[in-house]
Amino acid sequence: MIFKCPADISRYRPRPVRPMPTCNHCDAHVSERFARVFADERGDIHACISCSANAGIAEVAKERSRGT
Repeated sequence: MIFKCPADISRYRPRPVRPMPTCNHCDAHVSERFARVFADERGDIHACISCSANAGIAEVAKERSRGT
């Protein structure tokens, strides 16, 4: 059996791959959901679960973004 290529092959092209977000402090991968919640206005993630206490992620991120 011979496979025939459909006329409109554009719908079968793979979607562009977005890089997985990472923590700027330790380079650990974080989920898209984590990045949406804890990234700053430029999209930088200054603290992840691995490098800060879970309860203090927002505070650590603010401190690191200010450079303190």
